[in-house]
Amino acid sequence: MLSTPEPHESVHQWRHRPWMLHTCDPGHPRLANFGDHDAEFVRTSATAPDGEEQIQLWGTVEPGDEFNLCFCDEPEDRAIQVILAWFDQGSEVERSWTFQV
Repeated sequence: MLSTPEPHESVHQWRHRPWMLHTCDPGHPRLANFGDHDAEFVRTSATAPDGEEQIQLWGTVEPGDEFNLCFCDEPEDRAIQVILAWFDQGSEVERSWTFQV
């Protein structure tokens, strides 16, 4: 019998504290804050192979909040580099995570 995997079992997820990346839909990867605290001044910068850059500002992302990135206009065989940057709540140190989708 086939079943849908539970979110924590999916092979299409990657974690980097406090983030979880869901890539089941490559054209619309989803990022979730699964940490215990707000992530502040959150932004993403995505660079396509042709060098075109897309920047999105997300502001404060609370624990449990999710947001989608949209790459549906990109060819399916593309490799897009994404930089996710944020500040932990009350911190002056910027953190970042770079990944490809």
